[in-house]
Amino acid sequence: MKHQREILDAIRRILRALRESSKVAEYKHGVSGAQLLVLQNLNSENPLSINELAEKTQTHQSSVSIVVSKLEKAGLVRRKNTKVDARRVEVRLSPKGRRLLTKDPPDLAQEKLFSSIAQLSHNEQKQLAGLLSKIVNTAGFNNQPATLFFEEDIKLDSDD
Repeated sequence: MKHQREILDAIRRILRALRESSKVAEYKHGVSGAQLLVLQNLNSENPLSINELAEKTQTHQSSVSIVVSKLEKAGLVRRKNTKVDARRVEVRLSPKGRRLLTKDPPDLAQEKLFSSIAQLSHNEQKQLAGLLSKIVNTAGFNNQPATLFFEEDIKLDSDD
């Protein structure tokens, strides 16, 4: 009981930082925090496949695919089949997407969270993952899709 508030306060702080970061991204750039995260990953390594983007954003490929579709519709990215393997689709920034990132470079809380987790030792990451999974399962949240942060309208294929 003694540490419950400390745990909940930490979760609240993380969620608040993620939510505020996403709101700033929407206000400044006209895209969600999740969309901005995908754009930033493409800016670092361009082009990337949907699977590679899912790995870099630590989420499911169907979530990333929906985000990429929204970005493509907005003219911020382009999809193209590779010449070597026609089945492989690569996503790359469009000039409009590159301009969006250079006019006012965003600072995403998601990247800070990824970096903070990466700084934990292997054993700390394993312990944290186990404890969070236990909380998720005990609370009955294990059927919730693990979408990109604050990309509310994403529906995973398994949700149909």
